Amino acid sequence: MGNRRRKVRKKKSFFRKFVSFIALALVVVMVIFGASIFNFYTGLRSSLTTTEREDMLKPSPGEQVNILILGVDVPIDGQGNVNPNIKSRTDTMMVASLDLDEGKAAVLSIPRDTRVEIPDRSSFHRINSAHVYGGPVLAVKAVENFIDVPIHYYLRTNIEGFSSIVDILGGVKIDVEKDMHYVDIYQDLYIDLKAGEQVLDGEEAMQYVRYRGQGGDISRIDRQQVFLKALADKVIRPGTLLKLPRLSGEIVKHIDTNMRPMEMMKIARIFLNATADTIEMETVPGSPRMIGGASYWIADMEKTRDIVDRLIWGIDKEKNAAIQIEVFNGTQEPGLANSIGGMLKGKGFQVVDIGNADNHHYQETKIIAYHRNQEKIKALGRVLSDGKLLYEDNKDKKVDFTIIVGKDFTG
Repeated sequence: MGNRRRKVRKKKSFFRKFVSFIALALVVVMVIFGASIFNFYTGLRSSLTTTEREDMLKPSPGEQVNILILGVDVPIDGQGNVNPNIKSRTDTMMVASLDLDEGKAAVLSIPRDTRVEIPDRSSFHRINSAHVYGGPVLAVKAVENFIDVPIHYYLRTNIEGFSSIVDILGGVKIDVEKDMHYVDIYQDLYIDLKAGEQVLDGEEAMQYVRYRGQGGDISRIDRQQVFLKALADKVIRPGTLLKLPRLSGEIVKHIDTNMRPMEMMKIARIFLNATADTIEMETVPGSPRMIGGASYWIADMEKTRDIVDRLIWGIDKEKNAAIQIEVFNGTQEPGLANSIGGMLKGKGFQVVDIGNADNHHYQETKIIAYHRNQEKIKALGRVLSDGKLLYEDNKDKKVDFTIIVGKDFTG
């Protein structure tokens, strides 16, 4: 009997210790996250004026959040400012597009020599010069103009911060594909890496992502994408938890962003739940060309639009091919149904009928769904934001949607 009581006491003692350990662990986790959030709240800065911040687009509910990531090779001070006497081009330009509902992330890299029209500037320029003429605000406008998507936030960082973050994480494992050696005294750039799998520290990681080689900027972008996936994999490991306060404190020293702390925390959660395989990455396709004695990257706009549709707008042409639509013009504006029908066909939908509505006096655009299939409704909504959605039970209908275009249609 006595032995049995001693066993029960031992079990209770073990259980109390286990509960105490779990409670202590939870307290530690809460303190770590609290310190990290405090660092973000007190450290985040933006170089934008209040007017510039308010002028930038805000994401609508359900819309993917698009962030322009700008890498510059100059210091950023504690207020998010770059020395105005230094005319800095962007060394890296990426658009990160996040689906907050689905928890997915995608990244589109834009080669820095891409030839584009920059708003309020005459003639064509390399896209990396937008930052020289107007800082992050003009860089955002140039990218919006180029790929025709809204940019909601920007994040500007420098190489010094990048190197420090890698060191805090304890380095990142990369299989360096070949020996890399390059010296440029004018850029204070020294690269000397040996081929093979290895853990790169901050300085070595900087060399890896900056090396261009014979493949030029496109090869460098490929390496940047490989490195970002490896970095994301390192960040989400349990061992990173204890480093979060120091990591968050270091990050805010070297970034300038118009994201507010809570917005950044929401976005960070997606990357914490992501893996290297779930972050899809693409580069603007095209080819190099000499124009007027200068080297440019000439984008293949048809292929670029397809990539943007898929990565940023979430348009899946293969799935859309199973959705049948008819489009009728309910206004006196000729050719409107043809125009919308053509656009829908371009996004992969089956447009089975185009014509005129029963009258030309529809004030409001109507989208009539003959089912409640939310996946199909969402697929059409990604392409067509105008219109009031109506449901109609009609088993005789052979299509999924009827679109009647009204005078309120904005395109």
